[in-house]
Amino acid sequence: MAEANNLRVSLIQRTDFATPASPLNMLTLLTTGQTMRDQVGYVQSQTIRTDANVQDLVRLSLAANGGIPLEMQFPVVNEALWLLLRAALRAAEVAEASFASCSITAGQSTINKTGIHTTTDVGDIVRLSGAVGADNGFKRVLSKTTDQLTVDATWGSSSSAVTVVRGARMVNGTAKYFYDVEVSHKEQAPTPELHQFFRQMAVDTMAVTVSDQAITSCAFGLIGVTSSRGTSENGAAYANPTSGPILDALGIPVFRSGVTDYSAKSFGFTLSNNIRQRTQVATLGATALPFGAFTVNTRVTSYLANFVDLDAYVGNTPQSIWWVMQNVNNQALSFSFPQHKWSDLAAPTQGLNQDDYLEGSGQAILHPTQGCTMRVQRWVS
Repeated sequence: MAEANNLRVSLIQRTDFATPASPLNMLTLLTTGQTMRDQVGYVQSQTIRTDANVQDLVRLSLAANGGIPLEMQFPVVNEALWLLLRAALRAAEVAEASFASCSITAGQSTINKTGIHTTTDVGDIVRLSGAVGADNGFKRVLSKTTDQLTVDATWGSSSSAVTVVRGARMVNGTAKYFYDVEVSHKEQAPTPELHQFFRQMAVDTMAVTVSDQAITSCAFGLIGVTSSRGTSENGAAYANPTSGPILDALGIPVFRSGVTDYSAKSFGFTLSNNIRQRTQVATLGATALPFGAFTVNTRVTSYLANFVDLDAYVGNTPQSIWWVMQNVNNQALSFSFPQHKWSDLAAPTQGLNQDDYLEGSGQAILHPTQGCTMRVQRWVS
């Protein structure tokens, strides 16, 4: 009998929607479960019979979909988690850029270095090291001029030996990635192993939840065409992922709304690529998977300390939200929504001996000058 502890989920990127990769060198994904399934559409016959029996149950559609949940780790490039993250954003990654011997001046907010403006965009997150105290760490670029960046910080000390690293960057785009996904139930001796192979899958949704006293969770929702089942592995080879520290709410050095530190109790978002299955007469299953608009919906519970967010909600004022997750190996991952509006926000009182919270939801939208809805960055070390 199959046991959850013997589950293996692996995937490989296809050449394109119609063309599988060859050979099938599968990448294993560290998951907490899976809900991958065939989706078969049946309709009951409406034929009238005097014997009161149902004439038939007619199969009219065939597809595959499901979810892959996991505990968030640092995404190593070209491993399974990185591929799914890139596919969710429909992005191409721009490599990390590092600048040594940058200068900062006490009381100012600028970073000075020849050429630093050429590979760093407004809205990017940069990490400083070699400065003094709180001048180190993650800052957001607010503007730039030739050889100078202005960030959301005021320097406490001057230095000319600061290293600035702009993390490898992905912003949401229009690229389309397709995958084959294998769900394997292994080590069932003396009965055979069971392997289900889902073909022509795309990442439709991604949901991330950050909550205090909890491991940061992530779940990918996939949609595709069909699957096959058997007792033999489909892959030519299987590569295990790099095992790194699990990310949690304690490893968040920065969480900000605009330029203000955010006292969140929990925060999460769900992005969607709004993929649909294109069907036609005489064909069982999707002939294509068209992608729709890229949408990001947020949810929040934060401590009530002021009316900044409520004023923004009522006043139709966009804000930015960004945060950084970092593990003990100094690897970091940032999520940024440069233009965000609250769509529902209130401050209910729960009862006696309780904190008052802001609770609500919002949506990230296109920033008019940065040209994106969402930005993700990685720092390898």
